Amino acid sequence: MQLNVDIWCLLQLRVSSLLSNGSHILVLDCDMYSNDPTSAKAAMCFHLDPTLSPSLAFVQFPQMFHNISPTDIYCGQLRELFKVWWYGCDGLNGPLLSGTGFYMKREALYGTAPEDYMTGFRLHCKGWNSVYYDPPRPQFLGSTPNNMNAFLVQNKRWTSGLLQVTFSRYCPLTYGIMSGHSILHTMCISYGAFMPLYSIFALCYATVPQLGLLNGISLYPKVSDPWFAVFAAVFISGSCQHLFEVLHTGGSFRMWWNELRIWMFKSVSANFFGCLDFATKLFGVKQVDFGLTSKVTEEDQVDRYAKGVFDFQGAGLILVPVVTSSILNMAALIGGVWRVIVEGNYSALMVQLFLTLLITISSYPIIEGIVIRRDAGRVPPLITFFSLICTMVLLSLGFIVFTIHSCMVFKSKRKKKKKRWKKRIARRRRRGAEEGFIEP
Repeated sequence: MQLNVDIWCLLQLRVSSLLSNGSHILVLDCDMYSNDPTSAKAAMCFHLDPTLSPSLAFVQFPQMFHNISPTDIYCGQLRELFKVWWYGCDGLNGPLLSGTGFYMKREALYGTAPEDYMTGFRLHCKGWNSVYYDPPRPQFLGSTPNNMNAFLVQNKRWTSGLLQVTFSRYCPLTYGIMSGHSILHTMCISYGAFMPLYSIFALCYATVPQLGLLNGISLYPKVSDPWFAVFAAVFISGSCQHLFEVLHTGGSFRMWWNELRIWMFKSVSANFFGCLDFATKLFGVKQVDFGLTSKVTEEDQVDRYAKGVFDFQGAGLILVPVVTSSILNMAALIGGVWRVIVEGNYSALMVQLFLTLLITISSYPIIEGIVIRRDAGRVPPLITFFSLICTMVLLSLGFIVFTIHSCMVFKSKRKKKKKRWKKRIARRRRRGAEEGFIEP
């Protein structure tokens, strides 16, 4: 049987719609190539299945990369998306478009949706389904970023694109429900759409507890407090779930640690700048720009990536929040340990001390790139300079805020103490009056 499939390396579906007349269209990024000539046959097994074909819009293959290093320090495999999330979606109505590596039915094409996430969601809301197929042999291979700057820029672009969907008329949480779409599938898609917003909370966790630790202010329950067990249970259960998912999908403890570390890095930098980028577009400060990720690298960058060494060469201001957080946490760890030893308030500051220690250990590649390394892949001195200024500003603000907080707490305690004394004196006077005399 001859398959009527047009294979195009395209950026937008509407281009294929105009330049070809095939019944099915393969969409690939410009840096991806076919690794298995039977991919079209595999996709057509789903498209030509009479039980699936009437409502099947596309068959999505996972994105695989030919240049993944053994250590994969930037987590370029996108394990959570292609080994966990898309498998879960496939059990409902199917995954969304991943931007590349899918066979689309021409009949399902419509409009000029600017974002693949939005395109896939709108197709599902119109009654179309999709299939996720992950065969043992990679069907398509591409290039993944092998330096920190390219990684952060790529995630910034993804974040901005997701937020365009989240705050549009096609917001999954509202549009999906109003269109009668499956509740479970809508919740799953909404999780991804709203995910970039956690960068705000990640920034708070990376700065506020540390400033409180330096100023001796406890923000969490003491070890002896019953609520401490709740915080500990949430942290341990979340970490165990993540570890189980990594091991269950063929990963290792190293991959688990790399994912935890890179999640911290991208949360306070790429996702945060992606939110800022979307905000500027929302208020018309600049035009929409997809900010394509550069895949052109030098040989020394490739060598550093192969050896598992973080490469900060060419990094711009997008790296400043990460470096600032690393410096702040290192300073807070030193100051916090000194305060605990001198004041002996370990029980009150344990959670903040543990959080600061965890972030500092995770930030070792950043600290190494600032203090130890002198090669071209170190943290650029200008970025370090800007980060030191930001750290000093945060320390100053923290001192002012927590000093005001301490004064307010002291005044509040003083007022409560006065009220208690007044109540005690009033009780003694009433007792004296009842006994026939009033105490002086």
